Amino acid sequence: MNGIGWTIILLLLLIIVSLLLFIIYSILFQARWLMWIINKINPKALFYFSINTKIIVLTIDDAPSNQTEEFLDLFKRYGVHVTFFIIGERVKGREEKMKRIIEEGHEIGNHTYYDEPSFKNTKEEFEDKLRRTDEVIKPYVLNQKYKWFRPGSGIPSSFMYDCLEKYGYKLVIGSCHAFDAQIKNCSYTSFILKHGICNGDIVIVHDREYTLPEVEREICNFMSDLQNEEVKPIIPKTIPSQSFPTLESHLQSPDEYIH
Repeated sequence: MNGIGWTIILLLLLIIVSLLLFIIYSILFQARWLMWIINKINPKALFYFSINTKIIVLTIDDAPSNQTEEFLDLFKRYGVHVTFFIIGERVKGREEKMKRIIEEGHEIGNHTYYDEPSFKNTKEEFEDKLRRTDEVIKPYVLNQKYKWFRPGSGIPSSFMYDCLEKYGYKLVIGSCHAFDAQIKNCSYTSFILKHGICNGDIVIVHDREYTLPEVEREICNFMSDLQNEEVKPIIPKTIPSQSFPTLESHLQSPDEYIH
């Protein structure tokens, strides 16, 4: 094979490797163009908000837990409000924590009744767990503008939509996942959160059984980064109405966002 042939092969290999790295990067940091495509495939699910200012929505999955108060203390310290997604079976015995979440200006959403992948349920099982959690959290959401739902494992299925409409829920997935439930490393989580944020992102972290120093490191680093970048976490009810008129019309082209 002559020199030109080897050059072509090397160029092709370089292109393939570059594409693979680009895809890995896009998945790891959940690039907005990728989320835009996924959102087009699931137009009834909310992945992010159409907004061009430095605003994000911070959500906390798998609450309440023994660690919830530490999260609340940190958010109070930084003066930010978040949305806690509640697992129904975890509320009993933690009612005071639920009250504190609401009293301090946060919102809550339905995260089904058990900590399990919702897409593995039958439609009947899914509706039963949705309804049971709805009954548990109902006293705490009376004054809430929207009723939020996020499926276990964050993967939507077609059978969910009729049930959600029946109970008045809006399906929220998110666009910036910290992967903290999969990779239990605060440095990695902080890195993802620091470099993966876009305007209008819905950010997902978990209310886990951390020790307090680990919670402080992860959340405090994230809050400090947001303050340095002048990014403001807010709860969805304060999103401008034109950014969230309906689930079907909140999409924008990905090139309208600044990463």
